[in-house]
Amino acid sequence: MAFQDKLDDIAEATRNKTLKEESIKRLKGNISMLKKFEISVEQIRSEMLQEYSDVLTSDEIEKCLSVLENN
Repeated sequence: MAFQDKLDDIAEATRNKTLKEESIKRLKGNISMLKKFEISVEQIRSEMLQEYSDVLTSDEIEKCLSVLENN
């Protein structure tokens, strides 16, 4: 693998990590906001899985949604 290819791979991995981190922050904020509006747990789960499944894994989304079970 050429040096430039390695640099490109590192840059891509960094972009993906940043995108995931930003998505998790937004997801947590959205969950908090929807809880305040008394949206049902089922509806929040459904909407968040649909909204974030292109960026985050189901496990990552469910981990964020676990706060709903504690209330």
